[in-house]
Amino acid sequence: MSASARGALAPVESPFSFEFESYPMRVIVIDGEPWFVAADLCHVLKIANSRDALLKLDDDEKGVGLTDTLGGQQNVAIVSESGMYTLVLRCRDAVKPGTLPHRFRKWVTAEVLPQIRKTGQYGSDPLKLLQNGRWLLSFDDDGRARLSPVAEDAFVTSPEHIMQLLAKRGYILAKPADKSAFGGLQ
Repeated sequence: MSASARGALAPVESPFSFEFESYPMRVIVIDGEPWFVAADLCHVLKIANSRDALLKLDDDEKGVGLTDTLGGQQNVAIVSESGMYTLVLRCRDAVKPGTLPHRFRKWVTAEVLPQIRKTGQYGSDPLKLLQNGRWLLSFDDDGRARLSPVAEDAFVTSPEHIMQLLAKRGYILAKPADKSAFGGLQ
């Protein structure tokens, strides 16, 4: 159990974030384990009272972590991986098809967990993931790249145009000798 779960702040190894359907999810890695910012997780699950939700978790599934916010470094409520699964599976709206909590639960239980079981990690082969759909590469104001799925009926530009756009952003790109290096992506 991390020191964070007992109320004392543990050193953060590497905070990172990801998005689920444009909802940001901040993750703090403590002692090699992911801890999810409770406010972000409750927001995507449409849990209005995050404090009440956290009270229902076991002590080793919740804690306090230090993370960067717009107001500087702040203490935030965090939830362990086990606590995240518990909140997802207990969420009433997670069983109502079409709701955001339902889509999040399905993503966790039908995509993330099976891939971890099969490969030992989620997102282990980025090229394979890219081949299984259409993706949009975009850039935040601070220059960070984001990769998001694109709907089947959306307009998609050519790889050459994408490379031109990347070059304009200052990325140095090398065109592969043959298109098979893209894995057949169109």
